Amino acid sequence: MTEEQRKLRLKPIDILDGMGGDAPVVIGFSPRGPVNEPFEIKRWGQFIVKFGSFKKCGYLATAVNGFFANGGRRCYVLNLGSRPAETEAVVARVMEGLKTLESLEHIPFILAPGEHEAEVHDAILAYCEVKGTFALLDGPEELIETVVETPESGGDLLDEPVEEAAPAEEPPQGAVEEESEPTEKYENLPYVIGDFGTVVYPWIYLKDRVLGDFYIPPTGHVAGILAGLYISGERPGFATVEGTILLRYKFTSDEKAQYSERGLTLLSYPSKKPGLVFE
Repeated sequence: MTEEQRKLRLKPIDILDGMGGDAPVVIGFSPRGPVNEPFEIKRWGQFIVKFGSFKKCGYLATAVNGFFANGGRRCYVLNLGSRPAETEAVVARVMEGLKTLESLEHIPFILAPGEHEAEVHDAILAYCEVKGTFALLDGPEELIETVVETPESGGDLLDEPVEEAAPAEEPPQGAVEEESEPTEKYENLPYVIGDFGTVVYPWIYLKDRVLGDFYIPPTGHVAGILAGLYISGERPGFATVEGTILLRYKFTSDEKAQYSERGLTLLSYPSKKPGLVFE
């Protein structure tokens, strides 16, 4: 990681300082409601009538609900229709939908809740770079730990003759040993460099009376925090994420510093509840 790349890492406070409006665009999939037409939503009940509930349109609904629960007053919902299974088709839908945003005068930032594929991220970031806006991106719900492969032994070592190891050769004086690249702890942790987007992580816990308990992407909730702070003009040290009591993963201070360099904004516990810390 070069010093230039570190400087390019976008922070939530950068998004807040660069906002020129309070109505972000929430991109998602629902079989109900207008398609490829940014629709202004001013309250949660209006969203249900137009696009459906948690059960009908998944993370699009949880994101908009979290947006209003955390201080947002209005947003634009860009429905892309029913979600295809293939990533390539999802990217195509996203790119087609982004073209319809030309009718909006100013977009403070864009989010696509639950879409953690690198190809989808790239499409949104490319649009943000051209239009001069920002992106709140999601990572995967579950992290996959990197497996360090070790050479497998062939046969029973007890049946093989033991050869005496040859003495190790001394490196010549002045020689510099090559440093091996450190192994990533997780093989699917997102990586975003640039000043147009950040990945908000990890997923947050939702308790629903009908659907039960499950984890959801956090970008809708963080979008509400940013919109609410923009309206109020406040700049706190941290903001509590309303509507959840638990994070899917907890990171150490060292991990938080390390992963922030790769474009991640990590939620933590700055108080008794999960929250967003402003750097």
